[in-house]
Amino acid sequence: MADLAECNIKVMCRFRPLNESEVNRGDKYIAKFQGEDTVVIASKPYAFDRVFQSSTSQEQVYNDCAKKIVKDVLEGYNGTIFAYGQTSSGKTHTMEGKLHDPEGMGIIPRIVQDIFNYIYSMDENLEFHIKVSYFEIYLDKIRDLLDVSKTNLSVHEDKNRVPYVKGCTERFVCSPDEVMDTIDEGKSNRHVAVTNMNEHSSRSHSIFLINVKQENTQTEQKLSGKLYLVDLAGSEKVSKTGAEGAVLDEAKNINKSLSALGNVISALAEGSTYVPYRDSKMTRILQDSLGGNCRTTIVICCSPSSYNESETKSTLLFGQRAKTIKNTVCVNVELTAEQWKKKYEKEKEKNKILRNTIQWLENELNRWRNGETVPIDEQFDKEKANLEAFTVDKDITLTNDKPATAIGVIGNFTDAERRKCEEEIAKLYKQLDDKDEEINQQSQLVEKLKTQMLDQEELLASTRRDQDNMQAELNRLQAENDASKEEVKEVLQALEELAVNYDQKSQEVEDKTKEYELLSDELNQKSATLASIDAELQKLKEMTNHQKKRAAEMMASLLKDLAEIGIAVGNNDVKQPEGTGMIDEEFTVARLYISKMKSEVKTMVKRCKQLESTQTESNKKMEENEKELAACQLRISQHEAKIKSLTEYLQNVEQKKRQLEESVDALSEELVQLRAQEKVHEMEKEHLNKVQTANEVKQAVEQQIQSHRETHQKQISSLRDEVEAKAKLITDLQDQNQKMMLEQERLRVEHEKLKATDQEKSRKLHELTVMQDRREQARQDLKGLEETVAKELQTLHNLRKLFVQDLATRVKKSAEIDSDDTGGSAAQKQKISFLENNLEQLTKVHKQEDPKWEFPRKNLVLGKTLGEGEFGKVVKATAFHLKGRAGYTTVAVKMLKENASPSELRDLLSEFNVLKQVNHPHVIKLYGACSQDGPLLLIVEYAKYGSLRGFLRESRKVGPGYLGSGGSRNSSSLDHPDERALTMGDLISFAWQISQGMQYLAEMKLVHRDLAARNILVAEGRKMKISDFGLSRDVYEEDSYVKRSQGRIPVKWMAIESLFDHIYTTQSDVWSFGVLLWEIVTLGGNPYPGIPPERLFNLLKTGHRMERPDNCSEEMYRLMLQCWKQEPDKRPVFADISKDLEKMMVKRRDYLDLAASTPSDSLIYDDGLSEEETPLVDCNNAPLPRALPSTWIENKLYGMSDPNWPGESPVPLTRADGTNTGFPRYPNDSVYANWMLSPSAAKLMDTFDS
Repeated sequence: MADLAECNIKVMCRFRPLNESEVNRGDKYIAKFQGEDTVVIASKPYAFDRVFQSSTSQEQVYNDCAKKIVKDVLEGYNGTIFAYGQTSSGKTHTMEGKLHDPEGMGIIPRIVQDIFNYIYSMDENLEFHIKVSYFEIYLDKIRDLLDVSKTNLSVHEDKNRVPYVKGCTERFVCSPDEVMDTIDEGKSNRHVAVTNMNEHSSRSHSIFLINVKQENTQTEQKLSGKLYLVDLAGSEKVSKTGAEGAVLDEAKNINKSLSALGNVISALAEGSTYVPYRDSKMTRILQDSLGGNCRTTIVICCSPSSYNESETKSTLLFGQRAKTIKNTVCVNVELTAEQWKKKYEKEKEKNKILRNTIQWLENELNRWRNGETVPIDEQFDKEKANLEAFTVDKDITLTNDKPATAIGVIGNFTDAERRKCEEEIAKLYKQLDDKDEEINQQSQLVEKLKTQMLDQEELLASTRRDQDNMQAELNRLQAENDASKEEVKEVLQALEELAVNYDQKSQEVEDKTKEYELLSDELNQKSATLASIDAELQKLKEMTNHQKKRAAEMMASLLKDLAEIGIAVGNNDVKQPEGTGMIDEEFTVARLYISKMKSEVKTMVKRCKQLESTQTESNKKMEENEKELAACQLRISQHEAKIKSLTEYLQNVEQKKRQLEESVDALSEELVQLRAQEKVHEMEKEHLNKVQTANEVKQAVEQQIQSHRETHQKQISSLRDEVEAKAKLITDLQDQNQKMMLEQERLRVEHEKLKATDQEKSRKLHELTVMQDRREQARQDLKGLEETVAKELQTLHNLRKLFVQDLATRVKKSAEIDSDDTGGSAAQKQKISFLENNLEQLTKVHKQEDPKWEFPRKNLVLGKTLGEGEFGKVVKATAFHLKGRAGYTTVAVKMLKENASPSELRDLLSEFNVLKQVNHPHVIKLYGACSQDGPLLLIVEYAKYGSLRGFLRESRKVGPGYLGSGGSRNSSSLDHPDERALTMGDLISFAWQISQGMQYLAEMKLVHRDLAARNILVAEGRKMKISDFGLSRDVYEEDSYVKRSQGRIPVKWMAIESLFDHIYTTQSDVWSFGVLLWEIVTLGGNPYPGIPPERLFNLLKTGHRMERPDNCSEEMYRLMLQCWKQEPDKRPVFADISKDLEKMMVKRRDYLDLAASTPSDSLIYDDGLSEEETPLVDCNNAPLPRALPSTWIENKLYGMSDPNWPGESPVPLTRADGTNTGFPRYPNDSVYANWMLSPSAAKLMDTFDS
């Protein structure tokens, strides 16, 4: 390196002409020029090294700015030229211009031509090596314009702590044409965009680096120089450029890097000890150009338009600050060996002096520390120290010589040493001779100088005489001068007074001008602020009206629901009032209706209790009456039986009486005849004796007949009296029986009445029960409505609070911000308007009712929260009369969060549309949706065991291991299959079910995009259900390669192409299925344990995959690795995955839950033959079908027991050729005797699916 030298940064100022849009707008040309180095803006002068007017040509700008730097770079110095200014101020035109136009080309093409022209004119012994690099700083990332694959290069420092861009392309060039081709190539890759102020606005800072190395082949001197040619992107105001989207992000980064550049310039200009070079990559690269080893020229480009006056002033102030910065430059030279040797000797001499200085200071310090006072003449003096160092060095040399001589005299030297000493002595004598001769020469010189000194003394005497004369003349002139000074002093005093007055007036004018400008700026700011506040106020009014409208709609819906509840609780008088437009009044009305309904419900509860007590008493009375009725019926039946027996007895008595009467009459007559005959016989016998008494006998006979007649008559009378008594008794009994019959009829009528009353009360009780249920439902609805009203009131209160706070904050901020923020707020308004329109459109879409899927919201009762999803939550609910079913159905309801965004609503609608299309036993089923009069609700089937991930983790608690022993399991576990410990067969079954569902989705051309154990639900019977279709897309109808939601997807489940390229296909779902397999085998373990996501990116690129888990078979792990192939085309499809899992289920001995004594070993068997090769037959040589009943297959696949499966030992089945199939046959099995499994497991599963 050569000696260092300081030089200031040169600052050139260039003004462009007014462009067409500025002329059309009527902008004024505000720049006024004073000479070639000063420009005046708003009466304030700005001085630079050179100021170029609008009419300055490209060649003039180049000659004054850059031509000298060509020579400096070729002489080994570093150089930098960069253009700074606002957007559309002519920076790119100054640096590049029209690259291939001789008149319009800028600094870069001209400097390239000059470098080669200068090289051609230099010495032939010089050899040059020229390298060029071209890169840009885009979004604070260094991007190589000559190799677009290098998009994020880093900045490093070399051994001399000079920053450079590591890995940037360096291209050797040997002609100007090659350099221009390189520039064209890089320029085609540079980022540009169209803004309101510039049709070709640079969106990045471009740096063109020319590295020149030269070597002199004769002197071997090597020089190197770097030339940085920088085209900075211009600072932008969003309000003027109208930047949006990506262009707005570019503008933010541009302004940020330019702000960092300004901070560096300010720190250097103020002489700060800390300069923030590392705040931006641009300032880091230009660190050597700003305050380092470089000759730097800054061209500040300005707009002369009054429209850009503030930006122009800012640019001029930047140039003035930069002009004060000093760089320390030196030639970049590589020294030769001789130069390094000289430099070493010089540094060695300096080192000796410094060592002596240190020794002196240490000695003096020790004396001071020992309490000794060091005299002033013995204290450290730099000149004495240097002189002493020289003397000590000389003494050391002499001391080293003298002992050698003494030793040579005294010691016994060898001949060689003696000769050497003699040679040294001869050299010393020669040196003494030389010194003597030098002393003679010096003596002669002294004599000569003495002679000259005498001559000079004579000349001095004459000069003194002349001086005396001149002194007299000077005294005279001095007197005259003093008189003139008095006069001049009076004139100057008068001029000073005039100058002071002039300065005062000028200062007053300047103060007034500044005050006027400040007032004008303040007025403009206030006007802009007032306009923005008016706009904000209008917007807030619209928002308030919108909130009022929304609250009114909510209140109308609430009153409608209250009216329906009033009808439900039986109060038909409740009518929905007309909207008053006042929210508070409507809330008051709602509270009144709620309180009224509360009182109605209380009255109904009280009445219901009274009816229940009345019904209890009626039931008691009815039971007593039924008991009495039963007793009366019993007595009636007893009396009827007694009457019947008495009647029969009476008839028998009458019959016997007649018989007896007839026999008595017959016997009486016979007795009378016998007695008469006896009398006649006696009389005949005695006739002879008693003829005389015949008349007496006749009289006696007549008397006897008469007595018999009287006796008979008495008997008849007594019998008649007895008959009359019996008839009277019968009459009495008949009357009593008639009374009993009437009493029975009365009791029967009363019983019928009681029965009717009982039925009526049962009907009323049923109505009361229904009313009680409705009352409970109304109470629940009322509770939900109260909570909803409370939430809405709280929300309204919070909105009102936020509205007031936001209004106060915005008013406060609007008073502080300048007019620049007006454009930003307009952009925000436009964005907010866009989002509101988007949200309204989405709301309209989801409000469109689908009669097929619409479900009444009033028939849905929400319960506890089951879990949080990606963009919403899931709650357990009860649905009444779902799909025409009677009673209640437990369902799950998906809904959005309260702070849902339009993208989340779009995702929920997407899931709704997907679920309407799919219908598969292993995909969650959609029952309906509630899209009217409230937020969108999706009603899906309820999964009893929740997510598969939680189910697997919960199963760890069931037993010590999930693999089991491979033997039979007890019947109790089979009786409760959902509670037993998991086996590997169960896990394979889970995976197979999920693969079946994913195969169906692939056939439907749907991509799930979020397949994981947390999104698989476990239903009754351990059936797997794929859910959470919020990110699903139709790969043929939608752009499936762009992620449309801002929702977060865990990277550990995503495929490589999804992570790095945002590509989502069915094959990316296959990758996720491989991770899902790993989760299943590890019972819900976390994938890539111990690896953070940011490290996972690099590991996946290098081919890293998860290791085989414990208890995982090689077959299963091989399937996982196939799913994790780097290339998507090499991964298996879900149909192949399903078949592989089927084969694994075939091989799992313990999967069918049968021991060695059962036919589990032979039920699922594949002999490798196709179905057409050999027909299956039973033991009677009868042909068999090739499929089992689907019920048995389903039971076995899900690990469930089948009560119909026979318990007998199996009988082997044979084919028609006599070979054993290995399939069982049960002799007494009437259900399964003629059913067999197909040799192909896929056929078996297809049978099950069908």
